[in-house]
Amino acid sequence: MRNRQISYTFRDSYVVHNYRKNNLITRLTSFLCVFMYFMSPYRLFGHAMPEIIGVVAILLLLTQTDNFVILKGYGAYMLYILIIPPIISLLTNLPGDYLTSFIPINLIFYSIAFCFLLPNADKDYVLKYYKILVYCSIGLFIIQEISFYMIGSRPTLYLPLEMYYEGSDTTSFSESRSLMDRSSSFFLEPAHFAQYILPYFCIVSYNCLKHKTITKELLIMGFTLLLLQSGSGYLGLLIVFISVLFSKGIVSSQIKLSILVFVLLLICIIGVFLYNNVYVIELLNRMNEVTTFEVKAHGSQSGFLRIWRGYIIYDSLSPIYKILGVGTGSIEYISRLVYIPGSRYEGSYMNGVQALLISGGIVGTVLFIRFIKKCWNFFNPEGIIILVCMLAMFFIEHMLFTPKMFLFILIAFAVTESSKRKNIRCV
Repeated sequence: MRNRQISYTFRDSYVVHNYRKNNLITRLTSFLCVFMYFMSPYRLFGHAMPEIIGVVAILLLLTQTDNFVILKGYGAYMLYILIIPPIISLLTNLPGDYLTSFIPINLIFYSIAFCFLLPNADKDYVLKYYKILVYCSIGLFIIQEISFYMIGSRPTLYLPLEMYYEGSDTTSFSESRSLMDRSSSFFLEPAHFAQYILPYFCIVSYNCLKHKTITKELLIMGFTLLLLQSGSGYLGLLIVFISVLFSKGIVSSQIKLSILVFVLLLICIIGVFLYNNVYVIELLNRMNEVTTFEVKAHGSQSGFLRIWRGYIIYDSLSPIYKILGVGTGSIEYISRLVYIPGSRYEGSYMNGVQALLISGGIVGTVLFIRFIKKCWNFFNPEGIIILVCMLAMFFIEHMLFTPKMFLFILIAFAVTESSKRKNIRCV
């Protein structure tokens, strides 16, 4: 009898140990999924840190499951990009790195992340750890802003690792960021910080409107995005606002009208009484930079490079490349073929929409839109707002198959699945 009890006790302790081990791996992989973009300022042995963290998360999950799910609509786009544009470039003798075209590392890695990490990561833990990291980054940002206005410099907490920007080390980069006009929190640039917290801002905004209340959290998030003076932050605020106005079933028409009137009055007040304010002048300058199609040889070119240059390159392509794409390995080559008077940059940087059009052509872009439409049909209203915000970022930022894109889609899936589980429990 005693031996029998001992055997049961051993079995139970084994089950408990196994559960704790699996639970630890689940927590860790969920954390790594939202920590990927958080580590975007760094490289390891020349490789971007987010991808390395993603590989670790995938290997950890492989010890628990081999569940691999191809997202609806995604398989067709992935196969097209892997096969058709590289073959077209090869047949037409378009110069480029064909190894990159036929084996695009970023596309392959994030395809695995979408089809393996997304379905297997615990969405409740994902949202929990994401919220913690958002709060940590906003906390450092507030400390940096207060410090800068009090003593003229800000504390930075960059790790002593290889920095993402080539030719930059942690010490020199930290010194440069401590004296800049704008704080970046843990990130390389204010825009990167804005993009990291925007999905959470979408969640907070939706919940406030759903419950017809304005919380401190919403105000802190909103003021943070304004103080960043980042085009990504401003666009995110605008997109969330528009999404709420045009969404159905979240707020009444009377509240929408009240919000619209309030915003118009606020714009008028700012235009009349605060026209000479430093922040307003800076905002107008940045808006002028992104709304003009011309580039000046002297002065800032960021807006032109992010928004317009890629379309000029696409317009220079032959019809066959416009329709079918050139593949990722030929983007660098065709970028250097186009001369734009006044432009001081000749590299391959493009925003998400331009990267879609040039790498995959019209056909590839249509297939990607089809994939996004499938996601739209699956997401709940919170997830849709996050998806719309991501698509808006595609027009001004390099988003295609990056940790930014993965973060937006991950959080949209997480809030959707979490909401569906809650609804099932309530039935």
